[in-house]
Amino acid sequence: MDKILENIRMVNGVIGTIVVDKTRALTFQLMPTSYTTENVKNIALSLLNLGRSISKNMSLDLFFEKGLARLYNNKEQIVIILGRPEPKTYVKVGMN
Repeated sequence: MDKILENIRMVNGVIGTIVVDKTRALTFQLMPTSYTTENVKNIALSLLNLGRSISKNMSLDLFFEKGLARLYNNKEQIVIILGRPEPKTYVKVGMN
């Protein structure tokens, strides 16, 4: 799992990933050091509750003032990938 998380983190703009196994309530994460253990625990618990209550096989894009996230929910796990918006994206949108 560590190798998978490292590969995801290598994608340009990705700053962190949390994977929660819904059946065993296990958490795997590769987050910036600015996220404390308590931060990650709270996020993982919220993800677990969310993943159990929303539709399976669903993905959501979330946009924030200083970043973005993609949430994947399936039967066995819920994944959130955190990133920072890339300036190139805004240039493309502005030119359309």
